[in-house]
Amino acid sequence: MIESAWLWVLFPCASLLSYTLWVVAAFTMCGVSGCGGGGFGRSENPAATGVLVLVSGAVAGLPLLVTSWSERRGVRTIAFLAVATLVAAAGWIFLSRP
Repeated sequence: MIESAWLWVLFPCASLLSYTLWVVAAFTMCGVSGCGGGGFGRSENPAATGVLVLVSGAVAGLPLLVTSWSERRGVRTIAFLAVATLVAAAGWIFLSRP
């Protein structure tokens, strides 16, 4: 188990990686030219987008699971699931808007 002080380092790094996965998911959803079409046209891949959004949620919540900020593993697991669900849902809502 990683000490709780590392949460201050791991959480911003995980957030940055999660945001990067959102950007990649946006490219898989709409392509390089955006969802409006543009020069290369729209390239939809909802399966890859869904996987990337779920992975970004898991990556964002992972620091809460692996650090020892709480002695109870159940509390850490619930916090991980809450953050992962919120980030994945926000990513899917953001990418699904017209």
